[in-house]
Amino acid sequence: MVAATGSAPPPIRLGRHDSGRLTPAIEQAVIETAFRQAARIPIPIAVVATVVSSLGFGRVPTAVLVIWVAAIAALQVTRILTLRKLVLRPDLPTGRRLGLATVQSAINGVIVALCTTFFPYLDEISRSILSMLLIGMTTGGVAISHGYRPMFLAFSGPVLLALITAWAVVPSDVLTLTARLAVSILIVLLAFVLYSVAADTYSTFTSSFRINAELKRALRAEQSANNAKTRFLAAASHDLRQPLHTLSLLSAALTLRPLDDKSASIARSMNEAMSELAAELDALLDISKLDAGVVRAKPEDFEIQPLVSRLAANFFDQAKSKGVRLEFWPGPGDLIIRSDRALVERILRNLIDNAVKYTEAGSVTIGVHAAGLACEVEIRDTGCGIAAEEFERVFEEFYQIGNVERDRRKGLGLGLSIVKRLAGLLGCHLALESRQGVGSCFRLTLPVATGDRMGAAPVTVQGLPLPPPALDGLHLLLIEDDLGARSACRVFLEELGCTISEASTTAEALAVAREVRPDLVLADIRLPEGDSGIEAVTRLRELDPGIRILLVSGETSPDRLREADRLGSALLVKPVNQAALLEAIERTMDSQPNSSPRIPES
Repeated sequence: MVAATGSAPPPIRLGRHDSGRLTPAIEQAVIETAFRQAARIPIPIAVVATVVSSLGFGRVPTAVLVIWVAAIAALQVTRILTLRKLVLRPDLPTGRRLGLATVQSAINGVIVALCTTFFPYLDEISRSILSMLLIGMTTGGVAISHGYRPMFLAFSGPVLLALITAWAVVPSDVLTLTARLAVSILIVLLAFVLYSVAADTYSTFTSSFRINAELKRALRAEQSANNAKTRFLAAASHDLRQPLHTLSLLSAALTLRPLDDKSASIARSMNEAMSELAAELDALLDISKLDAGVVRAKPEDFEIQPLVSRLAANFFDQAKSKGVRLEFWPGPGDLIIRSDRALVERILRNLIDNAVKYTEAGSVTIGVHAAGLACEVEIRDTGCGIAAEEFERVFEEFYQIGNVERDRRKGLGLGLSIVKRLAGLLGCHLALESRQGVGSCFRLTLPVATGDRMGAAPVTVQGLPLPPPALDGLHLLLIEDDLGARSACRVFLEELGCTISEASTTAEALAVAREVRPDLVLADIRLPEGDSGIEAVTRLRELDPGIRILLVSGETSPDRLREADRLGSALLVKPVNQAALLEAIERTMDSQPNSSPRIPES
């Protein structure tokens, strides 16, 4: 899918080029690390300089101590400024910048190593303390350079070499030449150990850098695939919805005519088949909406028992036809929930539907329970059950257990994915208990309303009688570029007594609206040649701010959904069944002003 939408991201090459040179990415990382450490190291360096000065105070000539301390301080400031400039100069090749940073490390190492010239003035204890300080600094150089050997050796080489030489050459009143040579040899061995540690550190750094880079590439590829999936769902959904929308409206118009029994039966079968297909497309749309971020929770107080009771009743016949017993335990009758009623209903509908689909014998039990300041709704079944290792996967998109043949009656495998996302959106806890071959239990925990929010209106069964008298004589402006869909919508609405004006572009819509002011505009979002229903509606509202608007579309891409959401009009998604269309028209006519200013003549 990714390949179909664009070229794959180029591979990230790490480590060394074939020529042996470090790649720019690692060079840049080493420079940035050196700069960060250079900004942190002045305090430890100041402590070391203070200790060294105290060791040499009264023994080493004061001028020599002052010059060395001043050189150390000046070098730290210069090093920070230089490395900062190197980090902020992407125009310079990284190899050159890394070389300059290495030179800075070498200068730092030489100036630090100059303190070994204090050896002739110090006793053995002071020499030992100074040696420990210098060895500690070279050990820290491994971390500062990420073990990058040229930079590590540039600093540690001068320091350790000067220290080895000082112990071997400078006479001592206490230690013999053999003892001093032994100390020098120990420092040499330590240098080899540090070099090996630096090599291992650098190897670990490059490996972690490579892993991080590959993880970032994998994340980009996953995001690209996810975007491609969203685009595919939007495009496929739109292309499938358009003809289905046409068929749905023509079928609805057909049912409004007098038919013989056989013809009426055929019409009902057509409606049932299109309803099943529409439900699957709605699942795809739900995923697109959630990906687009346009689904927002609108909390309200409502009674949970009537809602769950209605849902249970809706699935009673389906369960009975399979020989499955459906039971409902209502719980407290006055339990008021604070959440988004529509989204809670969507979650519970999907869970009940899933339970009935995957239960071939036994029962599906739906229960409502009070649990302190929360309410728990349980959907328990005696179906096939889910193995523990599958708990996470069942919430993935398109994943189904026991449906390798892709039986369309078991859906697309999107129900639980939608449930999980909606539960997260509502901030509700969703728990799963299941044993393979025994059954499953999904438990949704919802917050209970408290205080002055207890007065909630009862849930009513959604529905709208056909045809509603309010549509008789209604004048609609239909903006739709697809001739078949436009004709089907016109035929259906004219059967209900509406007067229809038609347009396929924004310009045509404006021309029609200037001639005869419509009672309602029904606009498709996608119009030809870059035009859109969003543009048409916006222009119509410039002429008449109070005009009633309904948007209809098969377009489900995130960008289009956000546009429609920002516009503030109701959005119906194709295929629109007759009940949903008529209910939306009636709601729009009731909620918007009944009179608007006349549209000015052109």
